[in-house]
Amino acid sequence: MQGSTCSDVVCSARASSDAQTTAQGSVYRARAGDRRYRRRNDKNLWARWRTGSRRETEYCWRWHLPFTGFAPWGGGEHRGNSHFHCSGAGSCRTPFRENAYVGIAGSHIESENSKGFVAISPSHRDIMQNDISRAIEVARAIAMPANREVIHVIPRGYVVDGQEGIKNPIGMSGFRLEVETHIITGAVSSIHNLIKCVHKARVEIEDLVLEPLASSEAVLAEGETDLGVVLVDIGGGTTDVAVFTDGAIWHSVVLPIGGNLITSDIAIGLRLPFGVAEELKVTYGHCDPSKIADDDMIDLSHYLPGCNDLVPRKLLAEIIQARVEELFEMVHEEIKKSGYDGLLPAGLVVTGGTAELPGILDTAGQILDLPARLGTPLGLHGLADSISRPAYATSVGLLLWGLRHTSFLTGEEEQDELGSGNMLSRLVRWLRAFIP
Repeated sequence: MQGSTCSDVVCSARASSDAQTTAQGSVYRARAGDRRYRRRNDKNLWARWRTGSRRETEYCWRWHLPFTGFAPWGGGEHRGNSHFHCSGAGSCRTPFRENAYVGIAGSHIESENSKGFVAISPSHRDIMQNDISRAIEVARAIAMPANREVIHVIPRGYVVDGQEGIKNPIGMSGFRLEVETHIITGAVSSIHNLIKCVHKARVEIEDLVLEPLASSEAVLAEGETDLGVVLVDIGGGTTDVAVFTDGAIWHSVVLPIGGNLITSDIAIGLRLPFGVAEELKVTYGHCDPSKIADDDMIDLSHYLPGCNDLVPRKLLAEIIQARVEELFEMVHEEIKKSGYDGLLPAGLVVTGGTAELPGILDTAGQILDLPARLGTPLGLHGLADSISRPAYATSVGLLLWGLRHTSFLTGEEEQDELGSGNMLSRLVRWLRAFIP
């Protein structure tokens, strides 16, 4: 976004002349109780408003703004329920129509594990939530270039005075608390572009979620993450890989290869348009040429008018097999990097639209030497038949992520929690903007 009236904040307040002085130095949060795009990025969303009979609120996305002169998201002075987005030309008056949890993936995604530890306050030896928050903040302080941004900081487990394997240390007594986290980062430019695209569609972001994490919410059965499992989500442009052990994610990566590359191979190998190649892959595709009869032919006249050529279906399967084998060889390398090669008793779960290719589980199992199953959304009711397919794993997972990782408040509860006189509550919520 580029603003025309304010170089630092991008969008400026459209205040009348008698209120410009007040608006010039006042940047507050537009809605104190709103949790939209909270945690790691709330400190970068600003709203400017003015007092008087009319209030005009303007939103502005800007990363790495200096704190001097600005009150971060969490001020609580205005509790209106209207939400606006900035058009980039100084006008920010169009309301958001929808809210959404947005999945993020791409080859720019990186991850690493980090540990942080803190001493428990001597005034009390019982571990409290603020002790956990301080330990996570220490773990989060990793060396990171300016062109990268933290997307997730996921606690894997805790250690209290050398005692390992603790999932929730609140209430335990100790002198030293240690946390092991899995930190996922992405390129700032890619994150910005995604946010801009969503906002131009007049949709407000509730949270950005790494797609393999979302898929795991939908397709992994209870107990698989404790035993050790690798999730492979094969989408159109990328393949998401996530290794889970001890009930939490250990290793994650996004590979720049997916179903579209298989379609491209078919289009080049058979000299067909991309759309026709996609139809052939979906209708006749198979990952094991040995399962296809030699005389099984595909009549291209059904797809290309005036073309009477016949294509051996086995040739199509050979093209698909070559790329699928390459994909799972790359997955195998990532499992080796994680240090859990041969140590994943729950095996492999393959999901995503490309996972519906016949024979893909056998190919994956042979290359990775793991038991493999198809990952479909679990525990659905109602329209389950319509969305119980691997292609919907990420979409269903994003909804489940929102249900399981968001606490909801009614309007009255929000008003009570964030009352103008409750300064302590407002201060706590301000601090939470910097704690994942």
